[in-house]
Amino acid sequence: MFVCSPISLRMLAIGILILSSAGCSTLKLSPVSTGLGQDPLKTSVEQSAVPAATCQVEVRSRNGQVQRRQVPITDGMSVQEVLVAVRAEQIFPRILVELQRSTGKSQRPVKMPVRYQRSNKQVNPAYNYAIREGDCLVIKEDPSNALDDMLEAVLSPLGVTPGQHK
Repeated sequence: MFVCSPISLRMLAIGILILSSAGCSTLKLSPVSTGLGQDPLKTSVEQSAVPAATCQVEVRSRNGQVQRRQVPITDGMSVQEVLVAVRAEQIFPRILVELQRSTGKSQRPVKMPVRYQRSNKQVNPAYNYAIREGDCLVIKEDPSNALDDMLEAVLSPLGVTPGQHK
């Protein structure tokens, strides 16, 4: 049978502490992870030297107010990802989405409709365009209501399309 005295328990605790810290001392932390050794001025200069690609997001309410934001984008980013980044589902209860892309040949941007499915808060995959630098994603407040949804459900099978609110 093993009998432990208070001195042997202390020695055991000190030994465990020494052994557990020995493995951690071989890890080398980068200045980014520790936040030490960084010059804040240098960091801001480095970040501004390489501008991030951005797209503009316009939020238009029914009463005519417009808010514009610049959203940083990455390669392969889609309309759905931008909507998630700006929390579009929290802006208005119902939204209409349009992507405007400028072309070199025309002064007016090409307007690309985006079908946003309210039921699952997702962009229809056929309309989930890739975002390019300089694109403008327009989020409009949709004035329709549940009655409009019911009317559309009844008329669509008959081939009648109720007018979409703009």
